[in-house]
Amino acid sequence: MPKLWSLDPGNQTTWERESLWSYICRLAEWNHMVVGDLIRRVIWTDASWRGPENHSMSSAVKLINLGGMYTRFWVDTLEALTGQENLSRLTFLPGMHAIRFEGSLLQIGSVCVECLREMRPSAVYQPLCWSLRDYTICAKHHVCMTRHCSVCGGSNIGRTRTNKRVGCCGNCGAWLGGPSFQSVVSESANRYELAVSEMLKGLMDALNDTRIASLGSGTILKFAAEHYFESQAELCRALNVGKSTVSTLMSEKTRPTVEMLIALSVASDVPMRQLLIGAALNRRARRRHPDIPLVVPAKVQFQRRPAFDVAKIGKRLKSFLVRKHPPSVRQAADMLNVHERGLRAKFPDDCAKLSARHSEWVRSRAKQKEQELKKRLLVAVTTCVLFREFPTSRKVQSVAPGLLAHRSVQRFYAFLMESIGLRGCGRLPPVLRAKRLKVARETLLGLVKNPSQILAA
Repeated sequence: MPKLWSLDPGNQTTWERESLWSYICRLAEWNHMVVGDLIRRVIWTDASWRGPENHSMSSAVKLINLGGMYTRFWVDTLEALTGQENLSRLTFLPGMHAIRFEGSLLQIGSVCVECLREMRPSAVYQPLCWSLRDYTICAKHHVCMTRHCSVCGGSNIGRTRTNKRVGCCGNCGAWLGGPSFQSVVSESANRYELAVSEMLKGLMDALNDTRIASLGSGTILKFAAEHYFESQAELCRALNVGKSTVSTLMSEKTRPTVEMLIALSVASDVPMRQLLIGAALNRRARRRHPDIPLVVPAKVQFQRRPAFDVAKIGKRLKSFLVRKHPPSVRQAADMLNVHERGLRAKFPDDCAKLSARHSEWVRSRAKQKEQELKKRLLVAVTTCVLFREFPTSRKVQSVAPGLLAHRSVQRFYAFLMESIGLRGCGRLPPVLRAKRLKVARETLLGLVKNPSQILAA
């Protein structure tokens, strides 16, 4: 008997089908719960395979859409609770036997603003393809995916929270389809990224096809090497891997990654869906002959540092020594655009002096800050005593919020209370406490006039 009100997944049979994590968030809202209570009090308690002591909710969510036995347990539990069938289609389970999705999922949130606005009149959900790292442009609207919140400025809009809602920022809860979010249209420079998104769209279509159930982990590469490449060396160059890696993949000792399938589709000019279905049926697919060949963008070359000018760098390093706020050796190396190890090797004496000056400045700044906090505490305690109120820690916190959060200030507070004779007097009768406050008032007035003695203690 289902324990939860059943909810139909969004677009279960198309490439835009909903992800399992999005379905869990919508299921919690459908049952008038927050998603944290649904997971901890319903799913984890019902499932004997998983307890809250093994993982936190945030670490568990990262593995929900991936696949494998962990995802299978989530799917079986949700099917038993809701009465739904084929919830495995909301994950990458249908293709886990042939494709390796580890490392291809995005750990931060990514949404299409235009898709969310279209869904708003009906059910809002997050498609499974949005969780792929290389899906950077929406294949439906040809706009760039949004990964930052323009309201709070957060970089992880998919942050896991107890009250997480679909289509809202994980940090501030703002609606990601609001007017403050503007979709950026992909330009011609993003042609490769758009083609990759189209390939991932074909991958999601292929995962819906039951014919890929017979697909082996090495079948895809064997099929591509036989029909679209003249030799295994050409296949290695297309995948940018060695011959031993290709041999391991073909012998089905491991599975190809999503990035390998993208490179295979680009090199063979065969759409992703036709490539996978053709490999499953051993049937050659027709190549697409685009007007402009699709070229993988070149990787950014490593920028070498400029030549080490000893005279110029030594002169600037000596200028750092006479600064009022001297930097550390690492900060100096960054400002000089050199490596820290090379700077210490060329100027060992100057680096030692700079490190000593920086450490001395850091200690003096920390001591100065500590003295300022002690002065604030002395003023707060004096204010309470002058108004004939016992300076308890809670009272001092109300006068100066956050002051007693520092360990050194806590120790000084205990020393100050003992110096003025009020330590351990909080529970005395009101008459005796008033006498102690009167004596402490005279003591504090003397300390305020000359605070250097008590602050130096």
